[in-house]
Amino acid sequence: MLERYQFMAAEKANFALSWLCRQLGVARSGFYRWFTQPPCARHQQDKQLREQIQTIFDASRGSYGSPRIHQCLQQQECFVSRKRVIRLMQQLGLVARPHPRPPNRKATGSDSMSRRGNCWDNAVAESFFSTLKSELLRSLGLCSPDQLHIQVAFWIEGFYNQQRIHSTLGYLSPVEFEHRYNHTPMAMPAPS
Repeated sequence: MLERYQFMAAEKANFALSWLCRQLGVARSGFYRWFTQPPCARHQQDKQLREQIQTIFDASRGSYGSPRIHQCLQQQECFVSRKRVIRLMQQLGLVARPHPRPPNRKATGSDSMSRRGNCWDNAVAESFFSTLKSELLRSLGLCSPDQLHIQVAFWIEGFYNQQRIHSTLGYLSPVEFEHRYNHTPMAMPAPS
């Protein structure tokens, strides 16, 4: 109903209000009640949240979905439910770029970058390159090798390490995680 009222408010200068009410199946008294009363606190909060969500989404270059946006809001001391974030993202038409699922290695015959059971497995490197491909390379299109080098370097140093929050690091950026790690006092063993 809210969308109908908003549309009517925008178009009442161009069309007769009685005609708009008939076309949209809205009572004139309902429209006037909505039009004259101030928006409720929840709608005002949602408007502000939509702006914050859009800012976070844009800063992430469209790569953050609802879990990361929810974490960013909490870090900004804005405590809302994840379902509310999902609803507001849907209203804004925001959809994070999906990460491609890794192929079934048994079906394709491909293997990990390292042998099975190797403690030096490159799962972290594989995850990084998957993220690089899905968040940066697919959005670039064709570019020269020099442009690609600049874009990848900026993405790694300017975004991935400095700003992008990682769920495996407790939703901190690598720089923030390292800073906290280096500035956390280590517990000394008890004397025996």
